Amino acid sequence: PLGPVGLAPANEPSPASLRQLLSHWAALSYSRVVKHGEPEVASLEAHYNLFLPNDFRTYLLHACSTLDDGGEMDDFNAWWGLERIRSIVEECDDQSPTSLATDPKRTLVFADHLIWCWAWAVCCDSGPNHGRVMVIGPDRWVADSFSAFVERYITDQHSLYP
Repeated sequence: PLGPVGLAPANEPSPASLRQLLSHWAALSYSRVVKHGEPEVASLEAHYNLFLPNDFRTYLLHACSTLDDGGEMDDFNAWWGLERIRSIVEECDDQSPTSLATDPKRTLVFADHLIWCWAWAVCCDSGPNHGRVMVIGPDRWVADSFSAFVERYITDQHSLYP
């Protein structure tokens, strides 16, 4: 069910950062955005035994990219579809450890740059970093929330790079 990029109907949550992201993608003629149902998102949480940060959960429900096919969306970045989102443990090999994630099994990679020169992941463990976003390669925290990440992605993308 692919359609043009658009805003969620008024009865569905659509934070300002998601509206900005959808507008950004629409300006680039990127239309591969889908809405996922609650069962699909709950399945992701159950698979990794975690609770998604609310803003990341809302993104998955209302503005997620489609299945990544290796193509870039903008500035050589690929935002992954729900089917591709994986934990750091699954995505990174032993040569790419992350020192920031307190629980790499509960930190989910959701986008990458230039066919994985680096990637971004959201912390979903229950500790003090819950909801923060990191860049992997080299590792550093780049945003205190997914919403803040999206806002900076649109306005100052290079500040999110390693």
